[in-house]
Amino acid sequence: MYASLWNTAYYVLFPCLWRAVVAVSRFVVEPEIAGISLFRTIFFLPSVTNMVAVSILWMWVFNPEFGLLNRVCLLGISGPLWLQSETWAKPALILMSLWGVGGV
Repeated sequence: MYASLWNTAYYVLFPCLWRAVVAVSRFVVEPEIAGISLFRTIFFLPSVTNMVAVSILWMWVFNPEFGLLNRVCLLGISGPLWLQSETWAKPALILMSLWGVGGV
């Protein structure tokens, strides 16, 4: 029972804090800043993308053999089994949940 409570708190706490930071930062951005249209487009892009395409994207990013995350971050070193490992599954799910942060 305590494990499920910890997992729920872990999954809720970190994305909620990150979303709050991003939401507050939206009030700080001035409309006169150069490139604001591009920023807004990139910021809200996750809110309008198709979920099937996003699912395929995350399967590619977290693939332990040829995934983008292992190639970019680990520079060719064999990375963890992102979605198959007890240690790395929660951080991977949190990272995936942040994809929709543009629609806060």
